[in-house]
Amino acid sequence: MAKHAETKLQVMQERIYNSGHSNFLLNLEKNAQLDQNNALKIEEMFWLEKSRIKWHTDGDRHTRHTLNHYQNLFSAKNVLQGNNLINDAIPHLMDDYVNRTITLAPSPEEIKNVVFSLNKDNALAPDGFDGFFYQTYWDIILKYVCNVVLEFFST
Repeated sequence: MAKHAETKLQVMQERIYNSGHSNFLLNLEKNAQLDQNNALKIEEMFWLEKSRIKWHTDGDRHTRHTLNHYQNLFSAKNVLQGNNLINDAIPHLMDDYVNRTITLAPSPEEIKNVVFSLNKDNALAPDGFDGFFYQTYWDIILKYVCNVVLEFFST
């Protein structure tokens, strides 16, 4: 699209150069320049969006290194032996009631509050959507989002 607009502008400029500066041709050149600017803006937005998606999908080198480190650290090959030293050395800071309270699955209202506290202008999430999307279409997607969050807490 941008290449086509550039070609169109070059053709108009050649016609003006070869046949003189008529108002009609100057107006056509001006329109061709506007078309080229619009095409370049669209192309720039496309590449910006593509780079965001790639970054969210692939991450950067540090993210991948960190991910590999923790996958290796917490993989099944690292077997920990039971050790009562931890239970003896670290006091219990919470009773069973507090522990149950903070590990309860969130209510739909709590989930909605979190969604509506998202910044609408933040970068896209790995699923390709931002806070604006979730807030705008909340009535349509609330059951899906709540089910995913509750599944996370239950599994």
